[in-house]
Amino acid sequence: MLILDNDAVFTKAFKAMLTKRDVEPRYTGVGMPNMNAFMERFIGSYKQECADRIVFYGKQMLDYATNEYLAHYHQERPHQGLDNELIILMPRPLDPERAVVLTKRLGGLLKSYQRAAA
Repeated sequence: MLILDNDAVFTKAFKAMLTKRDVEPRYTGVGMPNMNAFMERFIGSYKQECADRIVFYGKQMLDYATNEYLAHYHQERPHQGLDNELIILMPRPLDPERAVVLTKRLGGLLKSYQRAAA
């Protein structure tokens, strides 16, 4: 499934190509620009922080980079909409006595700094 807005850039040929590859196009509501706002923001972040900085040499490399970015986005990256907190299910208490640990993904393209676990 692929969610599309009602933009004219999605031609009949493009929609036919999706259907041919067993991808079902789904459409957002007409005149509802905020319906897709969260996904637009995520795609913008993904492009700016990851995709625009890598030359992909195939689908496997694209899938690997996307999965690494998703893990970084959900586990390590602070979010302004959450008062610069992380999206994690069980937050750890901060211990200022612990050393700061650097986590690198994609060869250091994505970095995060956290206190070491207790």
